Amino acid sequence: MNRSRVQSFVAASTSNLVLDFRHAIRRIVVAPGSAAVVLLTLSVGIGAATAVFSVVWTVLLKPLPYPDGHRLVRIVERIPAEESPRGIAEERVVMDPQRVTQWRRSTRTLAQIAAYVTSSATVATPDGPSRGSVAHASREGREALVP
Repeated sequence: MNRSRVQSFVAASTSNLVLDFRHAIRRIVVAPGSAAVVLLTLSVGIGAATAVFSVVWTVLLKPLPYPDGHRLVRIVERIPAEESPRGIAEERVVMDPQRVTQWRRSTRTLAQIAAYVTSSATVATPDGPSRGSVAHASREGREALVP
C-alpha cells in the first residue's frame, strides 16, 4: 500500500470513530434509562466472565503446590463391564499392593510410583471433633509430595 492510501484510511476511520462517539453520547442523553441497562448488562457480563476465569484458573490452570507438580500423574485401572462386580465398565485407582509393586518393577518412564487411599475420619480439633477426608500415602508418595 502506498502512503497516501494509508493516510486516507486512517483519516476516514478516525472521523467515523468521532461520529460514532457523538452518536453514542446523544443516545445516552436522550434515553439514560436504556444506557443504564446497557452499562449494567456489560458490568454483570464482565463480572461473570471474571468469576468463571477465576474458577477455571484455580481448578484447572494453576500449578499444583508440589515440587515438580507438572510431572505428577494419576494412574487408574479400567475394568471392563464383564469383570466388574456391578456389571458396568468403571475406572478405579489401583491400590492392590502386588499390582503397584509389579508396576514399579516394569516402568521405564516414571521416576516413582506411589500408592494412596482416601477415607473419612473424625479428627480432634480445639473446637471439638470434626469429620473430614484423610489420605494415607505410601512412603514414595510422601517423598514425592513433601519437599
